[in-house]
Amino acid sequence: MSLRQYFRNIKYAKKQRTLLSDITETSIVINGVTFKVEVFEGHGSSISARIKNESMIINIPSRLSSKKKLEAIERIKARLVRRLEKFDGTELSLMQNSKLIFKEGSIITILGENYTISILKKEIKMARGKVKENILEIQIPASIEPKLEEEVVSKISKKLLSKAIQSKAQLLLESINNNFYNYPLNKLRIHEQQRLWGSYSHHSKNITLNLKLFFAPTPIIEYVMAHELSHIKVSKHSKRFWDNVAIAVPDYKERRKWLRRNGNKLGFVEPIPYSK
Repeated sequence: MSLRQYFRNIKYAKKQRTLLSDITETSIVINGVTFKVEVFEGHGSSISARIKNESMIINIPSRLSSKKKLEAIERIKARLVRRLEKFDGTELSLMQNSKLIFKEGSIITILGENYTISILKKEIKMARGKVKENILEIQIPASIEPKLEEEVVSKISKKLLSKAIQSKAQLLLESINNNFYNYPLNKLRIHEQQRLWGSYSHHSKNITLNLKLFFAPTPIIEYVMAHELSHIKVSKHSKRFWDNVAIAVPDYKERRKWLRRNGNKLGFVEPIPYSK
């Protein structure tokens, strides 16, 4: 075995995880909403946790003793529960279904514009779509299965929305950059993401923003844009970083708090206003 293969095998082994089904309770009810508890044991060196849809996912190192594992799991569960208890039942239900859903006749309000979903079934082989006078016209094969139809309509709708708001979002981003920063910037990319509102790549010099962000009021979008622009100069969330965000958005703490409180509702309910 070559040295390269040896280290490749170690790297692969570290990614392997085992679900521990009998080490803790399998579910927790918070404000009337049930979350599954999934604990994974692996070869990693750190303890981590996240909430994904209807599950609390906890990762622990296999090297820990049984006692240490239980202590770590209970500590992390308590932290996750405290975080989730801040939301009511409706908000938690929305959190468990974090995908945008598009249906015939739906009116989508995004970045201050209303778009209507129009679904046409035709004798075609491939689905396609276009934006025409604020109508997302989506053509799908007449023979498509209902379950696949929802997936195809959703995928095309998100692409069309991203394209429809691209120029307006780009202008807003450039305005913030030109007025406050003047940093080198390549492209703005928009698509739906599960965990991030935005990201900046030092390699490509692109900023990527979550499509769901654009369901938020403009002050919130401006905050996230200033946040990602600031990453061009400062990578970590240090005091220097937040001072840089404050150059464009002095009240970033209030806007950040609003996004944490309302972010999981974006795209599912009527547009939520922002007020200090």
